[in-house]
Amino acid sequence: MFTIPLREVIAIANYGIHGEDISEKQIKFVKDIAPKLIATLKEIE
Repeated sequence: MFTIPLREVIAIANYGIHGEDISEKQIKFVKDIAPKLIATLKEIE
């Protein structure tokens, strides 16, 4: 399902939180997957 994308988003967020560089490719990945990921998480409620 979304296990791998969710883990990747968390990893990318952690890089940013800890002051590490985030590539444009990583930013694009998060922007592209975010709507689907958020919708899926909302269905869990």
